[in-house]
Amino acid sequence: MKSKISSIKIQIYLSLIFAICMLATELSGEVNEEMKQNDSMITDTSITERKVKYLTATNELQEEVEENKRLSACVQIFENGNDLFDEAKLLEAVCSFEQLVQEEPRNYVYYYYLGRAQAVLINIYDSSNRRKEKEESIEKAIEAFEKAIRLNRKFAEAHSYLGVIFGQKIRLRGPMAGILYGGKIKRAHGEALTLDRTNPIVQVNNGINYLHTPQMWGGSMEKAIECFEAAIQLDPNFVDGYVWLGSVYELKDKERAIAIYRKALELNPNSRWARSKLENLTN
Repeated sequence: MKSKISSIKIQIYLSLIFAICMLATELSGEVNEEMKQNDSMITDTSITERKVKYLTATNELQEEVEENKRLSACVQIFENGNDLFDEAKLLEAVCSFEQLVQEEPRNYVYYYYLGRAQAVLINIYDSSNRRKEKEESIEKAIEAFEKAIRLNRKFAEAHSYLGVIFGQKIRLRGPMAGILYGGKIKRAHGEALTLDRTNPIVQVNNGINYLHTPQMWGGSMEKAIECFEAAIQLDPNFVDGYVWLGSVYELKDKERAIAIYRKALELNPNSRWARSKLENLTN
């Protein structure tokens, strides 16, 4: 009797695995097709045209920051925490953005920066193996970006970061989580590119997606490089674009990676991320 029950359990388990694999295969096809569409978005417009559009969008966001003194002060705290990879400053920024959200709950920019601060905390917790804190920040970042999108569905950067955070959730929970979140990642990055492929942040985040997605599901180191290089073409002062590009070249060309990190530090000597990357290769 026990042998028969065990046999039934094994059959059920194998059936479940088969169903998951079939779903994964279907999702793979969808993701690959979406990524192919995204590829064309990188190259079908001249750099000059894309740069003008990006600068226009950036100026609109920058105006919101400059005109709101409280927001400007909070963003400064966030940027300092981001540059220095400083947990205390980032937690201070989170508290400040949460206060702004409570006072003005329909301002999508507040939610956006709250999500950005949580996104950097995710990386800090990941680097120190603090799984519980990382998972909490992932949930809070998703909530913040989703609220920003509900308030402004045309906000490409929020869609783009949402895709990155869903990717963090897969890396936290393991490959099987890809069944639940792979489609969400595809939609988030696809929407961001549709809304504003001229934005270097959108391009970098799309590159991160290519870099972390398994090859069988459409991931590609070469496509990641194309995205990071496109971001730098759009904004030659975009430090994150250089650091991500250097991260890929660490696996291909160490000397080129060193040169890229040095360029990033020329642009922002306070970038602890770029400095740490450079020191790891040169010490």
